[in-house]
Amino acid sequence: QEMDLLQDFFDLLDYGTTRVGYNIAGYDDRLIFWRAMALGVRPIKPLVINRYGGRGSIDLMAKMFSSLSDAMKLKSLLDMLGIIPPAGDMEGSQVLELVDSDQWDLLAKYVASDAWSELQLLAKVQQVLEL
Repeated sequence: QEMDLLQDFFDLLDYGTTRVGYNIAGYDDRLIFWRAMALGVRPIKPLVINRYGGRGSIDLMAKMFSSLSDAMKLKSLLDMLGIIPPAGDMEGSQVLELVDSDQWDLLAKYVASDAWSELQLLAKVQQVLEL
């Protein structure tokens, strides 16, 4: 199932125009890279990772903060901005645990909540910062 999710992710990268997230270059893309390598999933086009995002992606954390050491955790930033994630206190650090224990429903809820939260953050950021 994880292999299928990774393949779907890579297929969507080839299909979509711009992907936006918070710390995707620093965490998500690197985790995806390692899991794809470990499971033998190969994208049509290689994943591009750099500080500001890769091909067709924008990393909001890199755009908002001058360095990783200055950056806020997403949960703290959302709290400060009054954005309440639907998944509550669930965090990205729990994702591998959910995968390893085959808790795909909980993982889907977390991912949907994270995407919703980052969309709310994007809306606020775009009011002030050109991306």
